[in-house]
Amino acid sequence: MSLALANGASGATFFQEALDVVTNNIASMERPGFREEFLIGASVGYTQEKGVGALSSTNGSIVPAGIQKGHGVKPMAVVSKMTQGRLNKTGNAYHLAIQGKGYFQIEMPDGSISYTRDGTFIINPERTLVTQTGYVVAPALTIPENAEYITISINGQVQAKIGGQEAMQNVGNIEVVSFPNEEGLRKIEDNLLLQTDASGVPTTGTPGENARGLILQGHYEGSNVDMVSQVTKLIQIQRAYEMNIKSVKAENELLQGLNNI
Repeated sequence: MSLALANGASGATFFQEALDVVTNNIASMERPGFREEFLIGASVGYTQEKGVGALSSTNGSIVPAGIQKGHGVKPMAVVSKMTQGRLNKTGNAYHLAIQGKGYFQIEMPDGSISYTRDGTFIINPERTLVTQTGYVVAPALTIPENAEYITISINGQVQAKIGGQEAMQNVGNIEVVSFPNEEGLRKIEDNLLLQTDASGVPTTGTPGENARGLILQGHYEGSNVDMVSQVTKLIQIQRAYEMNIKSVKAENELLQGLNNI
């Protein structure tokens, strides 16, 4: 395969993958806690036909630029835009948003811990705070049956108004965890993330301390996807894809012409 064909094919493949990322952003606009993603590309490699700094064959002087031909582009990583998503007010006492950095801890059925920014929590039949899929928010928080209402402070302290009592009762705390490298978390289903070697070990603590975000009751964090920018990217990707396909066709026509000589 000629270099031009390989370059055009690599470009078309790259922009096809970029399209996958953008369409996932658009599809996930209503996902609580979703962070916009984008594809980063890298060069495949270069052929050094005349190396930079080589000696000229005519007068022995140093060649200032040389001839380096690229071998196209390849996907390097899909990274997330780590900005705060829009805060949606619901008035639901069990909906929580983290204003700032950090994640909620979620206990999986096997006892392991996953993490999320999705704070659309509910109470299960045992009156335990859980996710929409029924996973327990850790550390487990159980609301007394005779609680008239609850309040959750910005620092995660949970208090309940118990029937027949004047003073609010402490019933638990919401904790927030932070990671050295949030980009290293592995995404799985149900808006959950898993710790990896790349993310580093999480640090658990009180919301508002050590740069952790604060808790906002009665709200949940929506996605940070901007529709206008995504539509613009769709147009750019389509044009770039078409140009790469045209370059492949042009090279193929040139090669056919050479074969016919």
